[in-house]
Amino acid sequence: MPTQTDRIEETNTIKNHDPQPLLTQHLEHMLHDLDPMGTCCRLILNIEDEYRLEAPHIARLLTTGVPLHDAVCQVFDECFWEDCLKNRLGYEGLRALIASLARGLKRLSSAQDDMLTRHAMLFQYILPDLAAEDLGWSYARFMQIAPEPLNPDAAFDGPTGRAGLLTIDVDALPDDPSDDTSDTSDAIQSEAAPEPYIPSPDEPDAAGDMHWLHALLFEKTRRRTPPEQLLSYPQFLQQVRARHGAGA
Repeated sequence: MPTQTDRIEETNTIKNHDPQPLLTQHLEHMLHDLDPMGTCCRLILNIEDEYRLEAPHIARLLTTGVPLHDAVCQVFDECFWEDCLKNRLGYEGLRALIASLARGLKRLSSAQDDMLTRHAMLFQYILPDLAAEDLGWSYARFMQIAPEPLNPDAAFDGPTGRAGLLTIDVDALPDDPSDDTSDTSDAIQSEAAPEPYIPSPDEPDAAGDMHWLHALLFEKTRRRTPPEQLLSYPQFLQQVRARHGAGA
């Protein structure tokens, strides 16, 4: 049976000879943002490669005509355990995941997939974790409170220090379903963080959480943007506010 090292070497070989590197990169980014295995990678910098192992294999299957649902499930079953996505997400959650990936793939060749669009998409992926719909957040309202001078260090202040912005789902499923969790699940649940307090758009941001989130989203966006499309933060802020009418 191949080891994790074998899989990584195989993945690097595939990516080095990938006939559609853009498809692989796009899948890697979407899986990172959707985070189907609940790793919390989308709220942390320097874990942009969390799904680097799975993306090229899915891309390879798609190019051979395998349907998206089958390709995703097959690769995740091989990399984790059988029916891992269905067990974690349920049927409705799995359908929603595939639908989100399908929508993203349709945008792959879009000329509008620029820095501003990437930033808005990251907001849509991350803010649902913050119960945004219940609190009235929108992208335009979020950008109204974007700090004029962005503190780049804020992006590296991880979510462990920002419990108020992070909904933690305690997942009792083991890495391998054959593992016995009967003696540990209660302990895991008891260590769960209390239900976090999420500020509404009209409340003051005394803790500076919005500054952290703005810095995180901008840095993630900047890392994904081709050099010819890169904007400085002042340029970006000016353009996104003009596009969305934020700050007016």
